[in-house]
Amino acid sequence: MNVPGRPIISQCIGPVERLGRYLDYFLLPLVKTQKTYIADTGDLIRNIENCTFDNNVLLITYDITSLYTNLRFEEITETLQKALDEHDKIEYSITKPTKQFLIEITKLILSNNKFTFHGNSYRRIIGASMGATASPEICDIAIYNHINSILKNSPISEKNIFHKRMKDDGLLMVKVKESKIDFMFENANKQHDLLKFTYECNKQSIKFLDLEIFKGERFKNAGVLDLKCFIKKTEKFQYLHKNSNHPISNFKSFIKGETPTMIVNFKPEKNSLMKNC
Repeated sequence: MNVPGRPIISQCIGPVERLGRYLDYFLLPLVKTQKTYIADTGDLIRNIENCTFDNNVLLITYDITSLYTNLRFEEITETLQKALDEHDKIEYSITKPTKQFLIEITKLILSNNKFTFHGNSYRRIIGASMGATASPEICDIAIYNHINSILKNSPISEKNIFHKRMKDDGLLMVKVKESKIDFMFENANKQHDLLKFTYECNKQSIKFLDLEIFKGERFKNAGVLDLKCFIKKTEKFQYLHKNSNHPISNFKSFIKGETPTMIVNFKPEKNSLMKNC
């Protein structure tokens, strides 16, 4: 049976879960210093609305296939070692550990990804567990360095106008021919035997996260890209049934969590989303 999807084993009650939280606390501020960092859709909207583009700008999205599970332990720790040079410049509310201590913690977490399935025991020997607390930041730091290397050696390095990324999904807006984008990603897929990129290019519109970014009336008049909300085909809005044995607060949180996001992101006076929904 070919069932689409992938099982994710939570480490919320695992032996290194608290250690992962501790590591995550110190790594997240490092991730936020990245030039391509965006916190959420609202952050992306603000970045787009503060930029103007020429009519010949090319809209590109890319995806890194199975990012978490295709980074080698050595790659992660080596990249983290370099990134931690910024560690001393960041202020934390608790005592800062040494860089080497954080590296050793990372090694400990990566090497203790163990689980059992159907009576058999397994241990991950490559990649970060998708269910571990610190995995998003660990992998984000590692892939940031890899992508920068690709762009630096690509034909678009000096013409890169706009580049933002959310984990394994990236958005690029550049003034080049589409053939150069094809060439860049073809080379990118040769640089690493496990990390592979898929991508889409379009001169008029592109879908990224829960937005469709396109050249509409606002773009024609002011050079600011138009936006409208986008719902993926995989989004089925399958929430918990009200009869489910969960705390009442869980059901209320759906409304409280999504309504403010809709209001903030889709204000008609702030951007073009509301009229395009």
